[in-house]
Amino acid sequence: LATSRPELRERNPTFAATTDDASSIALPPLDRGQGERLLDSLLAGAPLSDAVRDDLLARAEGNPLYLEQLSLHLRTGGSTILPDTLQSLLAARLDTLPPPERRVLQEAAVVGRIFWEQPLRDALPEERLSARLSVLERRGFVVRRPTSSLPGQNELSFRHALLHDAAYESLPRARQARAHAAVGRWLEDLAGDRLDEVADLLAHHFWSACNSRAAGLAWDDEAQREAVRKQAHAYLIRAGVAAGRRFATDRALELHNRARELATGRDELLNTLEVLAEDHDSVYRGDESAALYREAIELADVEPSQPSAHSRLCRKLAWEMVWSPGAFASSPDPADVDELVAAAMATVDDEAERAWLQLIDGASARLYRGSEPFGQGTRWDPRPIGERIEVAEQAVVTGKALGRADLVTHGEHALAMLYGMAGRFADAITQGWRRVEGLGPESTRLEQCDAYRKLAFDLITINAEFEQGLALARRAYELARNSSPHALMHTTLPVMTALFHLGRWDELVPLIDEHASAFRAEPALECQFVRDGPVIGAIVLTLLGRFDEAEDLAALVGDPLSDLEKASAWQARYAVICGDPQTARTISGDKVLERRNHSPQHALALVEALAALHDWKQLIVFLDHARSAVDGNALLAPVADRAEAQALLAQGDETAAASTFQRALQRFRELGTPWEEARTLEALADVLPAADADAARRAALAMYEHLGVMRVESPAPAIARSRDDRQ
Repeated sequence: LATSRPELRERNPTFAATTDDASSIALPPLDRGQGERLLDSLLAGAPLSDAVRDDLLARAEGNPLYLEQLSLHLRTGGSTILPDTLQSLLAARLDTLPPPERRVLQEAAVVGRIFWEQPLRDALPEERLSARLSVLERRGFVVRRPTSSLPGQNELSFRHALLHDAAYESLPRARQARAHAAVGRWLEDLAGDRLDEVADLLAHHFWSACNSRAAGLAWDDEAQREAVRKQAHAYLIRAGVAAGRRFATDRALELHNRARELATGRDELLNTLEVLAEDHDSVYRGDESAALYREAIELADVEPSQPSAHSRLCRKLAWEMVWSPGAFASSPDPADVDELVAAAMATVDDEAERAWLQLIDGASARLYRGSEPFGQGTRWDPRPIGERIEVAEQAVVTGKALGRADLVTHGEHALAMLYGMAGRFADAITQGWRRVEGLGPESTRLEQCDAYRKLAFDLITINAEFEQGLALARRAYELARNSSPHALMHTTLPVMTALFHLGRWDELVPLIDEHASAFRAEPALECQFVRDGPVIGAIVLTLLGRFDEAEDLAALVGDPLSDLEKASAWQARYAVICGDPQTARTISGDKVLERRNHSPQHALALVEALAALHDWKQLIVFLDHARSAVDGNALLAPVADRAEAQALLAQGDETAAASTFQRALQRFRELGTPWEEARTLEALADVLPAADADAARRAALAMYEHLGVMRVESPAPAIARSRDDRQ
């Protein structure tokens, strides 16, 4: 149960609109009768003239909080001259408090909307605190909470956020600053070695202490002010890092930008720039991250006596370029990576850092042409992929010898990618499982999300293990839901892909909107994990007969013929389904020969394009090549069988066509792909006896109806045609 203002609907018109499990209840202002009943309850029989009663109801304008506070104001001895605004009313209520109670309330406001007794006892040692708090409870300012978020501490809260704000603003600025610092020190002592659990609170209090407009008046001694500033900076950094681990990147950026405002000296500024760069990197904002890293690298160059910072920063930027090229507006130039690696190697004095640089050298293969969906370089790698793999493998060996889990984990992940590029698909899957199984409590949400979604992607696209891939992809999706649009799209793509193949399009359609909304927020056109989502959505909507929506989705990623380097196998398949197999042939014709990780996906698209074009001669020639790539795409085997059966049928060999169709049908059933099964059944019907043919067509039609397919008379190869038309 949650409350919101009406503006929520204006900002998010589709909120809760796609589910029967949520409903909204409008809460209009109280009418006159409701206001009177509430007023009678609040006054508990206290006498009130009709004029004052009417004034109360008129001023409240149906707002129950305002009516409550007005009633409490009168019951506790406030003037019958009623304040005009809620804020002035709350200030007037504070003025009715005796000075001791008012001071307790003010000190409590420094702690927060939720507060604890102990820091108040420290601030007001001479006061009878329990008695003062009881008075504040009776007068409706605070309430005791049944449990406490801090073990062993009595916890209370202000009745309303506006009450808290009014009490806080009534405290002199200099006292605010000193009180925040005192609460911060109390939290430090209380937390002991568990500071990360309260890092955000510590950052808030020390930041408020040194950022106050009267902080200069709070401490006469410059050393005291500097000590508070240092604590504020340190806790802002610490709290931001903790927020980043939770995927709360906006909060991390807010805290770290505050730290940048407070940073003085080279070391503090370097540290702040580095964590800010990491924040942007974690949500795939490559250009923003790179600018911060370069600023830090330039600053580190000024201090050559400390080379470790320079080499570390160069390494981190180079790794971001090779690991997340799709996060940049344009795919990074591998020459820039080579330059960063060389600069770091010239100053590195640590064996682990040197191994990291070796790993980057190996992984930079993805920035060259032919490594889709990881990079979209314009030239071929001058070094063989085997050499890149050897360098990365040596880095992992070094990481294991040094006990560097971070280096080993990322190294094995890089090897999974490199093995895929080399066509060693089984090794890529093995490495992916190794990374997932190595996740532990210390793994950040980003690391977990990345491991799950990349293994899911490989299981789906390589092994056609759609159910298992979907389970892992959903785990990644749940981890990424509250992160950046780019990170969200990384996880919606494998979920959408698995659901497409499994025929669970009713679950897929809501994800289309989610992915498209994220795409419009962050149209990262260099990243294939981002680009393919709208295309899969366009395929599904086309098959469901929602053609205009499909065209709009496909247009988000542009015309594939205008940039063939970026055109994907999904775009080729979309072209076939839309009746343009020649475009599919143009997209995939060369990429199937590159023998990279994306080639088996393009092989499938080209098989379907050739069948749709009825280019049986070229299809038969290509099928041997296609079947040699099935270890990189298990779905390719039955697709090739179905296309071969169509070619055999076109040549008049119905017996061979029937057995080949049956082989394809059996494999599609084993994989659990109902749309492919329906297409194959429909094609098989052309070579079956009449009674069996009718049964096959009815079964295919039932599957189409279950999927919601509205247009089956497409040029796709599995659509049945009469023998006369086929001839």
